[in-house]
Order: sequence, then structure tokens, then C-alpha cells
Amino acid sequence: MKNVWRDFWTSEPSDMERELREAGFTTEQATQLIDLKLHYEYGYTLDECASLIGCQPGTARSHLARALASLRKELNYG
Repeated sequence: MKNVWRDFWTSEPSDMERELREAGFTTEQATQLIDLKLHYEYGYTLDECASLIGCQPGTARSHLARALASLRKELNYG
């Protein structure tokens, strides 16, 4: 699977990473957003998300949990 976070061969930032950083997201926020989109919008499993992002499955689960918590807080939901 292609790593959506870093170009595997050059370790250069991917287009997605570059766009999110230019929009003012921190690296952690951008990773959480990418994980959220891959899982809920594109239907990837958390193991597949981890592979695409280039992290361990447990880390992808943590990213998703933090992203959902931030979203709930932002929407005053729960």
C-alpha cells in the first residue's frame, strides 16, 4: 500500500501532508485527520489505515480516538 503520509522512496512530504501543513494543522492533527478520513470516509480498516500512514495499528487507533474526541468537543457533543 502507498504511504499517504510520506513518500516511501524519498521521505519527502506527500501532497496531502503538505496541504494540511499549509492549512495550519500540526503534524499530530494532520495525522489524526488523515486517519479519520481513511477510516470513515474511505472505509479502510484500522490496520489498513496504519499501513497507509506508516505507523503501528495501535497508534492509528489512538489517532482515531483523539480525532473523534476533538470532533465531539468541537461540536459540543458528549
